[in-house]
Amino acid sequence: MADELVEDWRRFSLTEDEAPGFIIAEEAMGDSEAIGSHCLLGKLLTAKFCNKAALKATMLRIWGAASGVVAQDMGRNLFLFQFQNDADCKRVLHGSPWLFDNNLLVLNVFDGSCPANQISFNHCCFWVQFHGIPLFYMTKQTGERLGEAIGNVETVDVSANGVGWGPY
Repeated sequence: MADELVEDWRRFSLTEDEAPGFIIAEEAMGDSEAIGSHCLLGKLLTAKFCNKAALKATMLRIWGAASGVVAQDMGRNLFLFQFQNDADCKRVLHGSPWLFDNNLLVLNVFDGSCPANQISFNHCCFWVQFHGIPLFYMTKQTGERLGEAIGNVETVDVSANGVGWGPY
């Protein structure tokens, strides 16, 4: 009997004519789009649960934006950070990587147009420094080649002439 019910349930589906549908007007968003225009979604990469209050307080203090940032718990080690302005949001994003309790906090721009749990956290930028390179090879081209060996290269920090001579 139970097997028959399971089989009947598997075959059950609505046709397009039977399926209810509705459209939500754009006005239903209210001020959400404007409020969410300066947001970052952060995922703390750890299998353990973290102290959410400590993470919020620590990151807001480190970012120097404790009074102007709202931090919201969005679920298992997932946090929404709402900034007052675009400059602070970009400063924090470009200041990555961020660590909390020796765990990586990956940040993504988040505009609220999709559910937070559907955002992928498989990319994080790191600043990398190479040592022991001969002076004549401290160039933008060498930096790009070395960087591409370990990932995607966003920028190579050299002077306008393409040379990056220095102690490292």
